[in-house]
Amino acid sequence: MVSALRSLTLLAGAAFALAACADPPPPATVEADVPSAGASFTVDTDSLVIAEPALRYTVAIAYPQLRGSAGEPMSATLRAVNAAIRDSVQALADDVRPEAPPPGVDSPATVVDVQGRVERSFVSDEVLSAMVSVSAYTGGAHGTPLFLPLTYDLRTGQPLTPADLFEPGTPWADTLAAWTERTVLARLATAQGLTREQARADFFAAGLDRIRAGDVAVTMGRDSLRVWVPPYQLSSYASGSFDVGVPYPVVRPVARPRSVLARRAAQ
Repeated sequence: MVSALRSLTLLAGAAFALAACADPPPPATVEADVPSAGASFTVDTDSLVIAEPALRYTVAIAYPQLRGSAGEPMSATLRAVNAAIRDSVQALADDVRPEAPPPGVDSPATVVDVQGRVERSFVSDEVLSAMVSVSAYTGGAHGTPLFLPLTYDLRTGQPLTPADLFEPGTPWADTLAAWTERTVLARLATAQGLTREQARADFFAAGLDRIRAGDVAVTMGRDSLRVWVPPYQLSSYASGSFDVGVPYPVVRPVARPRSVLARRAAQ
């Protein structure tokens, strides 16, 4: 189980207070293009809920799903996108499921509690992009934070990674790192009433190396590409995670030609 958690560090993301499984997740920020609002589908939320008392294992993860408007059936492509999203959420939950009942069941450290919510989602006629943030508690002071970015081309049903969005050989990762550094420093300064230079004392510059290497979680929105940075990467755990919007004009020069990102940035 520990190795499975480490394998998900690429998706690490925002931590939040654990809620009881019966509690509904807070509403997500939902963006949509005007044409999609009246199209044959909209975006909704479902949940994966698991309770296995013998394993001290519980799961409650909300995730996005496409729905037909006014009861209209959806295409096979959109149904496939829904299935792929469900499979991704199930796979994440399976990775942290205990293989056997834990010893010493009276110890809080034996509890495995996985809670997740949709932080933000965007839907247009050609793309669904959402971020599911998860906290997997396996003992200790707080849960292990994970990010599960979900971006799909709704014309083909295929998932889209940064490699599908950016032109190879361009400094796209450096562009995201530079914009993230500027934004995070500004937020740290505002939160503490400091100048940006003073805020650098609480900024972990080495954490930008992961972004520059392309190890970054991104989603798409109506007006910007969003970069998601987990706790500890760029500042202290108390500073939390960071959700950085990078305006599309900034990434247009490094977008892969004819990609969903290129078309979005050209609007």
